[in-house]
Parts: sequence; C-alpha cells; structure tokens
Amino acid sequence: MHPKLKHGTDAETDDSHWKDLYRVGGMAAFIAAVLLLTEIIVFIIWPLPTTVVGYFTLFQSNKLLDY
Repeated sequence: MHPKLKHGTDAETDDSHWKDLYRVGGMAAFIAAVLLLTEIIVFIIWPLPTTVVGYFTLFQSNKLLDY
C-alpha cells in the first residue's frame, strides 16, 4: 500500500462536503412537489375563468386591486 494514498478517508471527506447541498436540493424538490399539489387542489376548487369577460369580472371583484 502506498503511504500517500488514504483509501476511504479522502472519499468520505469529499462526500461530506456535498451532503448539505444534496439535503438542500432534496428539500427544494419536496417543497416544489407540495406547492404543485396545493396549486392543483386550489385550481380544482376555484377554477380560472374561461372567457375574457370572466377575467374582467375576476379583476373587478379582487379586493387587492381595489385601491
């Protein structure tokens, strides 16, 4: 065995540096999936208008745009 080679320790340190990034990426994917499912449920309960008149009615009844 060559004295400069450290089998196992170098690979473990390299992987540990990426562990936090993998964890953040996994959480981001999980949050995106939850938001997608929430959006699907909301649009099933309250569908978007299908006509231009429906959109104008929606804009006129929106309390956030009423200033």
